[in-house]
Amino acid sequence: NPFDHLPMYYLENDVQVKGITHELFKAYDSKNFYTVYPPVAQAQFGSACWVFPESIYWSSVFMKLWLFVFETGSIYLIYRLLTHFDMPVRNTLLYALNPLIVFEIVGNLHFEGAMIFFLMLAVYLLVKNKWSLSAMAFALSICSKLLTLMFLPFFIKKMGWVKSFKYCLIVGMSCILLFIPIVNADFLSNFSDSLNLYFQKLEFNASLYYFFRWIGFKIYGYNKIAFIGPALAVMAGLFILFLAFYVQKKWSDKITEIDWPLMFKFWLFSICAYLFCTTTMHPWYVCLPVALCVFTNYRFPIIWSYLIFFTYINYSYVPYQENLWVVGLEYVLLFAWLIGECITNDEKFISL
Repeated sequence: NPFDHLPMYYLENDVQVKGITHELFKAYDSKNFYTVYPPVAQAQFGSACWVFPESIYWSSVFMKLWLFVFETGSIYLIYRLLTHFDMPVRNTLLYALNPLIVFEIVGNLHFEGAMIFFLMLAVYLLVKNKWSLSAMAFALSICSKLLTLMFLPFFIKKMGWVKSFKYCLIVGMSCILLFIPIVNADFLSNFSDSLNLYFQKLEFNASLYYFFRWIGFKIYGYNKIAFIGPALAVMAGLFILFLAFYVQKKWSDKITEIDWPLMFKFWLFSICAYLFCTTTMHPWYVCLPVALCVFTNYRFPIIWSYLIFFTYINYSYVPYQENLWVVGLEYVLLFAWLIGECITNDEKFISL
């Protein structure tokens, strides 16, 4: 069970596990962190190690095959959904040929690929009125990476309380069933410890956090991440609930019908609000906004997917350091483009 012990436990206690070697640990940065990956990702890791227990290369190839299948499915489902919504099917290429998508999902083995596939599958099944299967697919998306959990509140206003409760109940029960194999007495504390890293300890390519960190240094003389990180997380959560329960009702009063173009727009701004408030913004996190934006008239995630490549320069410094000039330029250009699109594409955002 990956939540039983820290990775260092196996070396410090001389526990022999196939494939775990000193050479592997030299290249591993998270020796003292518990995993943050939920059960669908763990199942794919486990399957690769079961088939190729002693080969890092072939186990990675096996995992890439998983993600290649998911990516193929995502591209197909995006195409089918665009066709169903009578949107330009060429928008599929904005996702399929995006260098960040190609490089980070199959190339660098990031499980946004699984999360996006199951999210698109959930939407497709919901469009086809297969509610139960859609909810199960949504649970698989959450259990690939947890981010899509933030989208569930948006169903309440559109489905009504009864239908949304049934839908979320199926999602919740499916998640519980998926988590059962890895849940034990230590799971909650160890898993929550890892999640807290992303709000209270880790820092990379942040936008709003770096601004407030600078203010904190000016006022207090030291890094206030332990306060700023959780405060920004709360701010992002409140903004998402504001979109789900106030703005969505203001823009559309139809309870029995989901306005999918509008729903995708709300989802896009929800995940971006979270990413703007996080203390750790890795390049592959932009994959989900890129997938969502193809169903909207917003293209700032595409711009972001190119700008964020410049942050790889940070890994070229020895010892490692973050070039804040590059980060600053990235977000100045991104926010300028975002504001321009909000003004040009949607007057409703101005009225907020």
